[in-house]
Amino acid sequence: IINARDLPIGSPVRVTGVLTTHLGALEAGRKAFVQDDTGGIALYLDVAVTTGLPSDTLVTVTGTVDERFAERTLRVNVVDIVSLGEQQRPPPWDLRTGEIGEFVEGYRVIVQGVTVGSPTTLSDGLGLMVDDGTGAIRVIVGPQALGGLSIPGGTSVVAVGPVGQRDSTGTGLAGYRIHVTEESDFGIVVPPPSPTPAPTATPSPTPSPTATPSPTAAPTAGATPTPAPTPAPTGTPKPTSTPGPTASPSPTPGPSAPPTLSVVEARGAPIGTVVTVAGVVTAEAGRLGLPPVIAIADGTGGILVRLPDGVPAPDRGATVVVKGPLADPYGQLELRPKSTGFKVTGQGSLPAPMQLAARDLGEATEGRLAKLTGTVAATPRKGTNGDLTIDFVDPAGTGFRVLSDGSSKIIATDLVKGRTYELTGIVGQRASRKGVLDGYRFHPRDKADIVAVASGPGGPSASGGPATTTPISTVIALPDGSPVTIEATVTAGSALLDTSGRRIVVQDATGAVEVLLPSGASAPAVGARVRLVGTIGRAWGAPRVAATGVDAIGSSATVAPRSLSRPPAERDEWLLVRISGSILKVERLGDRWRAEIVLADGSKAPVHGQAGAGIPSTAILVGRRITVTGIVKRPYPTASDRRFAVLPRDGADVAIGPEGGGGGQGSTLSPSSGGGAASPQAGTPSDITPDTDLAALMDRVGQRVRVGGLIARLAGDGFDLDDGTALARVELRGDMAALIPHLREGEAIAASGLVELVDGTPIVVVDGTGELVRVGSLGQAMPVGGLAADPGPSPSPAARTATLTADSTPFGPALAPTSLLALIGVSVLSVLATVVRRRLERRRLRAALVARLAGLRTKEG
Repeated sequence: IINARDLPIGSPVRVTGVLTTHLGALEAGRKAFVQDDTGGIALYLDVAVTTGLPSDTLVTVTGTVDERFAERTLRVNVVDIVSLGEQQRPPPWDLRTGEIGEFVEGYRVIVQGVTVGSPTTLSDGLGLMVDDGTGAIRVIVGPQALGGLSIPGGTSVVAVGPVGQRDSTGTGLAGYRIHVTEESDFGIVVPPPSPTPAPTATPSPTPSPTATPSPTAAPTAGATPTPAPTPAPTGTPKPTSTPGPTASPSPTPGPSAPPTLSVVEARGAPIGTVVTVAGVVTAEAGRLGLPPVIAIADGTGGILVRLPDGVPAPDRGATVVVKGPLADPYGQLELRPKSTGFKVTGQGSLPAPMQLAARDLGEATEGRLAKLTGTVAATPRKGTNGDLTIDFVDPAGTGFRVLSDGSSKIIATDLVKGRTYELTGIVGQRASRKGVLDGYRFHPRDKADIVAVASGPGGPSASGGPATTTPISTVIALPDGSPVTIEATVTAGSALLDTSGRRIVVQDATGAVEVLLPSGASAPAVGARVRLVGTIGRAWGAPRVAATGVDAIGSSATVAPRSLSRPPAERDEWLLVRISGSILKVERLGDRWRAEIVLADGSKAPVHGQAGAGIPSTAILVGRRITVTGIVKRPYPTASDRRFAVLPRDGADVAIGPEGGGGGQGSTLSPSSGGGAASPQAGTPSDITPDTDLAALMDRVGQRVRVGGLIARLAGDGFDLDDGTALARVELRGDMAALIPHLREGEAIAASGLVELVDGTPIVVVDGTGELVRVGSLGQAMPVGGLAADPGPSPSPAARTATLTADSTPFGPALAPTSLLALIGVSVLSVLATVVRRRLERRRLRAALVARLAGLRTKEG
């Protein structure tokens, strides 16, 4: 699931996990949550369910990655959810209320705190704001979990449920909430009663007065305080009982203070253990990402400390004694003392930094003051709070991440891409999920912690990688996670494979591979020669290099495509190839298309047109000869067609032969014309691509959308449209209502209109400002009824003669022997001009309509 969350919106995906709410528990039966060992995600169903699968059900879900109100979501059809039996939900992640955010979205968590303010009635239940002192979080308690309880402000509660989000600010960083849906997942915490065990000790003080006159009181040092309080409260048992228990363990004053552990001993204790350590402050508050967190160290190791509220933050170099429980938020070990468990004892000297390589960042070095040498692999990225994130590569080619807090005064220009620096700072961690030892990073404390280093002979290259490169054929055979450096030529640009702008394909003399560029890095152009440093891995089953450094090292001769007379196979993966054959069929898939090509030997090869290539499906004509150059790509794991396909990169990669399938010069789709064709059929209209699924109409109420699908049923005011995601009503109003008689069930229609809510159901309203167009078998726009009428017959030959011949001068004396003939001639010409003008207006209307629909083929996002 954690991998699914990282995919681009619109990606098809299949996940397996446990339902952490019952199916349809939220949003009127349309929403649920599922989680596996790596993460959780929301499910949004195509229809509401009333008796969905219960929580603790293991399911396989096939759907599409989306984002609703900034919440990562899988849009799924109910029929695509398969129950695999019962399985217990993963245990909740114990967090403080102030820690709930993007990092744990979709996870099942548990929080405990006090309700703030008055509750709010919401559609999914009672909305509470719960705060444990670290920041309030919204908790939505469903009716079943609430069980009729009344929750006034100031009530101490405990809540368990998955973390969701509904951000209305547009920032994508707000609106987090915990959804509590199960009866056993919510409760009121009753504070423990005051020390009422006092009455049980009443027998103890009773003999105490009788012993007062006795001389035996002398040797019992602990009994001397007892007689004094007893006479004062004559018959009250509570005060007399208090000295009883406190006096009995008389030896406790000696060893009252717990033993002080070394930092390395404390780090080995179980989470939750209360330990006492002494050390020197190596990083002051704020330098590690959170204002109340400092780092301390002794001679054995380092550890982070979260300062209690109200305690002044000590300076770097102060010596402290800390007593508190161990915690590991996001995997990072820290001490969380109370105000009485933190004390500054003086001033000391800092330990010497430990010299590390990037591979040494781990549990053994977490919290330590250390030094690292590395080269900046990508331009630093600045957050809204002034923090910097910088990706480095050390001399061995291993990447590591540096985070600089805004309070350190380090700015982006202090760390220049391609330059090498010696860094001093604290090793920290932010794990990808509970119990996983990853996410280690390095925190410099101020500008003095950054020292530029000149790269000498044998040092790191401009990209920070090792001096030697590895052939791609060797790289793709290495184990996942292996550091690699390659030099190759870019054969597919960043716009082809998806809209992220980070995926390119490179090729050398031995092979080709996909590359995921560092976030924020500029994508090199096709034909550029690049040097890449990163690690080899796999994505969707295909080899991929996750680059940490990219350097352009000049241009290269164009890579010659490999000619194939057979269908592409795994051995051709990511290579640039060329195939030729006849077009057997074409299918349009949203903003993409798929063609079947019959090769010379009779075998068939698939060709896939990506949205980023800008090639309309209308340009691929069944029966024509075609030559295609493109990248070989394996199918997605969820695809039913398991063949490798050729992906042309732009219009220049496709050459279409003349009609009839003969030889001769074919037409090339020129990218300069926006991916359209220097077409063998001039005037062929462009693709019409919907920008909204019918299942998502509820999210687009009040907005103008483009939709498309098949007419499922005609009605008096419109029709029901089916696009495979849902069935929705399209209502024709105004002049558009006249088109209803021209429609028929089963035909493909594209419509542009406004989404309105009628009786709680979203519909698409198409009026005079909208568009309604038939969709041809190849995705071309076709007129509906009189919307773009046929121009009609041409003027008669006689009329053409009258208007075009040189010796016909209707206004001259030769044509007007009488005034009656002149009048008839003028009348005929007037009528003819009116007819021609109207036909020209109709043609212009049709051209304008097709031009407006042309934008549909490039779907945003």
